[in-house]
Amino acid sequence: MFRVFKDMEACFDERELGIASLKIGLKLDREGEDPEKALSFADRALKVLDQDGKPSLLVAVALQLMGSVSYGLKRFNDGLGYLNKANRLLGSYGVLNFKKALEIKEMTLGKDSKELGVGYRDLAEAYVSVLNFKEALPFGLKALEIHRKGIGHNSVEVAHDRRILGVIYTGMEEHEKALEQNQLSQRVLKNWGLSSELLRVEIDAANMQIALGKYDEAIITLKGIVQQTEKDSEN
Repeated sequence: MFRVFKDMEACFDERELGIASLKIGLKLDREGEDPEKALSFADRALKVLDQDGKPSLLVAVALQLMGSVSYGLKRFNDGLGYLNKANRLLGSYGVLNFKKALEIKEMTLGKDSKELGVGYRDLAEAYVSVLNFKEALPFGLKALEIHRKGIGHNSVEVAHDRRILGVIYTGMEEHEKALEQNQLSQRVLKNWGLSSELLRVEIDAANMQIALGKYDEAIITLKGIVQQTEKDSEN
């Protein structure tokens, strides 16, 4: 394997060598042999693949490999750092994918299409996953606008839009707005009898009440969640 790689160095370009280094590093890590050599190949792969600074799955895999091997070598701080970077990168990559998907939907679907609204909400959720609440907000609001206009205030899609808006406003520390969206979402989900989805929204509500210092209300909400969970487990 190493002899083949040496031969490749004479005729392959840097990116191809970076991908080959990643494959060898992954193989060594799986086999548990020579972790120092696995780390060396992972490091070479990362330096080559991350030259342009653009998020990619290959860079994320290289970072995860660096993290895995570092843990095996008991370099725990290094390992955690690489794994955190990989997770952030995967989140950014997800945002880019949802952006591209939304662009396609905007070109092919009507401006009031339910699916277009879902596309806006998906992108909002992708931004939330990387804690970019400010960027998430306009997409969450756009999803709500489309679904309210197209399928009505009492639709499940509107409830989902309001739930994500509640999460976004919480992230922006606008807790009153967050709680308002959450309560409107709960109302719709109760009307539809969607108990499992309602449970998630009620947990969000308890967190919002705590953030607002409404501890008594939060306790009541949490007690209701426990009672509902016990009731569901009996059925």
